[in-house]
Amino acid sequence: MLKYTTSTFCLLLATVGGLINMSLAAAQPAIPEAGYIQLAQAENVGLDAPQVTRQRVVSLAEQRAQALLNSAEQYVRTHGTEGARDFSHLPQFVDRDLYVFALGMDGVLLGSGGWSASLVGQNVADETDTHGNHFFDRIISLAREQQRGQVQYFWYNPASANETRKVTNFVRVGDVIVAVGFFPERGTRTEARAMLRAALLELEQRPSEALSAFQDPKGPFKHDDLYVFAVDTRTGTFVAHGATPSLVGSNAVALLDASGRNPVREMVEAAQRDGRGSLDYLWINPMTGRIEGKRTYFRKQGDLMIAVGSYDPTNVP
Repeated sequence: MLKYTTSTFCLLLATVGGLINMSLAAAQPAIPEAGYIQLAQAENVGLDAPQVTRQRVVSLAEQRAQALLNSAEQYVRTHGTEGARDFSHLPQFVDRDLYVFALGMDGVLLGSGGWSASLVGQNVADETDTHGNHFFDRIISLAREQQRGQVQYFWYNPASANETRKVTNFVRVGDVIVAVGFFPERGTRTEARAMLRAALLELEQRPSEALSAFQDPKGPFKHDDLYVFAVDTRTGTFVAHGATPSLVGSNAVALLDASGRNPVREMVEAAQRDGRGSLDYLWINPMTGRIEGKRTYFRKQGDLMIAVGSYDPTNVP
């Protein structure tokens, strides 16, 4: 059994990093390659898995960003490249913390209503995020292959006063790339408890499909940094994991948090004894890539322990 200390986590996170991209047609929320015990990108549910038709919950920030992008796209379609320069000064292209920026296919920043306004007129292909990733260049590369897409990178979030994952959606209009980024919202403890109740109901009503549903990246059981995980209390192995499905089949009760405790083992023991409970411990937030305090709520249903937890960015070692 491997024990990962806080310093080990930090070293791993510093060396992994990386941009994640995907087509909006796929529309799957990606997880940064900085996971927790096992550093792995979230995988898709297999093609032979039961189909889950429920709509994924879309956060308010994502809705606002998409509305702003739609408006900016139409503006460029009407006004062309000159219209892209208007993003630097027209107020309708700024929505509080959200703003539009536009790139030429040659890498020149054409307009921006946000932090990058000082770079307008310059080639920004070599600009990097806080992990050294060339996210502007990645947007341009993707735009050469597809009309719409998404990149994810790490950026300073003034709301949380630290580096967090930022998602930027873009659309190519001729030789202009129009883009809007947003910081995915955090789940609350109330939302975590609500997701747990929904997961238990899903398991009761659709037992043969529930585990696949918990891992569907577009389903209702993966929302921002909230996700469901399920452990077989007889074997101590993961049977579902909404953030990192590759953990399924691995020894859940052997995992250590950053302080050296076995949180899943403690939860399984409490679930077998009391049927339900909650536990506070340290874990890597898949959205921020940082060790944070986490409170996980769990309940035993049959031989399974179903759990959902929320993160507290103020409780960081």
